[in-house]
Amino acid sequence: AVCTQTGIIVTGSLDKTARVWKREQGRDNYENIQVLEGHSDSVFAVAVCTQTGNIVTGSWDKTARVWKREQGRDNYENIQVLEGHSGSVRAVAVCTQTGNIVTGSEDKTARVWKREQGRDNYENIQVL
Repeated sequence: AVCTQTGIIVTGSLDKTARVWKREQGRDNYENIQVLEGHSDSVFAVAVCTQTGNIVTGSWDKTARVWKREQGRDNYENIQVLEGHSGSVRAVAVCTQTGNIVTGSEDKTARVWKREQGRDNYENIQVL
């Protein structure tokens, strides 16, 4: 995933992590600025919310995680685990207008997670 707002790239990995990359100042190279750890299985889906700057990761561990950027810093912390799927989370997307999250799973469902107004807390409001 690429975030045009912050200039970062986020990648998922078989090693149960996601990595955040930032372009080096004045260069065309990217450097790894953080490894996001917390999933218990491979991370196959990543998205970045242009509205909040939050990162969303989806994993074979049947969860998605929301990572919040610390104010004024290039550091992210896990603020919520989105649970409810009975299969691997293979797709994640963030609505640029509302900040709501959609997760898609091998359990043949998609879930819509609504962001509470002005807060970084998400509630599952619909199973598709």
